[in-house]
Amino acid sequence: MKEEFLHAAWQFGLFDKKTLVTDQGEDVEILHPGMYNRNSGPDFFNGRVRLNGIQLAGNIEIHIHSDDWYAHGHEMDAAYENVILHVVWDTGKPVKCRDRNIPTLSIKNKVWPRVLENYNYLMGSMERIPCEKRITSVPDTVIRMWLSRMTAERLQQKAETAKALVSELKYSPEQAFFILLAGNFGFHVNRAPFEELAKLIDVKLFAKHKNSLFQIEAMLFGCAGLLDRELPDAYAQEMQKEYSFLRLKYGLSSMNPAAWKFGRTRPANFPTVRIAQLAALIFQSKFLMSSILEAESAASLRKLLSAKPSPYWQERYDFGKPAKKTSGSLSDASIDLLLVNTVAPFLYFSGIRAANEEWKEKALSILESVKPEQNRITSIWREVGFAARCAADSQGMIHIFRQYCSNKLCLQCAIGNKILSENVS
Repeated sequence: MKEEFLHAAWQFGLFDKKTLVTDQGEDVEILHPGMYNRNSGPDFFNGRVRLNGIQLAGNIEIHIHSDDWYAHGHEMDAAYENVILHVVWDTGKPVKCRDRNIPTLSIKNKVWPRVLENYNYLMGSMERIPCEKRITSVPDTVIRMWLSRMTAERLQQKAETAKALVSELKYSPEQAFFILLAGNFGFHVNRAPFEELAKLIDVKLFAKHKNSLFQIEAMLFGCAGLLDRELPDAYAQEMQKEYSFLRLKYGLSSMNPAAWKFGRTRPANFPTVRIAQLAALIFQSKFLMSSILEAESAASLRKLLSAKPSPYWQERYDFGKPAKKTSGSLSDASIDLLLVNTVAPFLYFSGIRAANEEWKEKALSILESVKPEQNRITSIWREVGFAARCAADSQGMIHIFRQYCSNKLCLQCAIGNKILSENVS
């Protein structure tokens, strides 16, 4: 038995509410359970009950054992002075707060047996999704509504990363966006070196060279440490000279080239190709963050992200190494990943930061316009009978699985709560 079970039973009224009587012999009528509090303090705020016909308004505290009131030190805590009812599973000695008696209500014999059976099923499940054998009994509307909330919760979680870059690490919003975008250009294999590269270059420098793709390439390849070697052709050698000039002018520094991973990577995903594509995006957009925020639709964002690299990089995957297949702009699948993992979360963060609901709505609409992700987690959901229709769904599925299913937080999940209350009377 966990306290969160009692929280759910109280919040959703999963017990017989007839003839409720406190340990002190007072008749109890529940008018409103209160608002669930996940932070410190009483478990439910602003509840309303009627004791022996007298209406009371205040907070509700819940424990497994009545004596937990004293074990947790509530008797002298001012935060619990406004508690009007102590709800417990096992009753014990009477409780007080600052010499005021607190009525105690035990619901051990009031919770419907079927609720306990459903709870034990969820907590004892060894399935990948604890409720997967019974999820088909949950109405589609409940799942869809919860998925929408989980998508927003995942966007909020990702927005915290942007917030940390801006507020804790003292980067400007423009620089933070550049770091996040560059990191996702590296995808999984080269995420860290791409983020390191983006931290070496002040994004404002690109605006000074907005008319020269070659100079933007020189800054990126030079700071990446990929020009500190003998280069095979005239284009590469000219870029090397250009970077030498820019390094002295702006005090730029270079990474250790060993940070870049080429092994077990297809040529189309080589970091050299991705850097060239990033340079083309910077050149085409002029001002990265504003171009993203001001884009009117997902289609215009796709056009922006599909910028073609310079002719040199359309024919090579590394300096002096011709590509068997012509290199070009990012693939549709890669653009989808950037929209899902960078653009939508940063738009959502910007909407929160600027109190702009339109940007937050745009972030959600972007996810709704992208095809659903195909991965292990979405496959599990599909196997239990629920397929994602778009990236908004798949993002919600990922969030539910990682934050709720994997941690057995079924009682904090709308789907789990629906199953908890099945077939009760």
